[in-house]
Amino acid sequence: LRGSSYIDLPDDIKNRKACINIQNSDAKCFLWSILAQLHPVDRNPDRVTHYEQYETELNMDGVEFPVNFGSGIDKFERNNSNISVNVYAYNESYTIFPLRITSEEKPEHVNLLYITNSKTQHFVLIKDLARLVFHQTSKMKVKKFICN
Repeated sequence: LRGSSYIDLPDDIKNRKACINIQNSDAKCFLWSILAQLHPVDRNPDRVTHYEQYETELNMDGVEFPVNFGSGIDKFERNNSNISVNVYAYNESYTIFPLRITSEEKPEHVNLLYITNSKTQHFVLIKDLARLVFHQTSKMKVKKFICN
């Protein structure tokens, strides 16, 4: 499993307004999503141009693009000791479930959504995991929290 280039989110996920889907044309969706978490912007956060200036601040030594689940994310976490990464996915009924949970949550923790279609795969930043998950289980307008 590898994240590659841009895929539009399904409307059901998009309407939850819990994710930032970076519109990249390269295989660096993992990198752009991490940088979007570290350097949030208010307007048009889905544009790669906001994050290009920070591209070299992360240690990507030995991490190949597109980043794969096993060795790629593990190597990224070893290279960047203050960042941890969880990866989630969804099924055909848009229920969110974990694909990869980090062994240790670090000061800069990032949750990513892994999406795929028949041609490619893509990582999307989850900016609010509770909003993404609880949207499917509750219609109440009370803020809920979820443990990573």
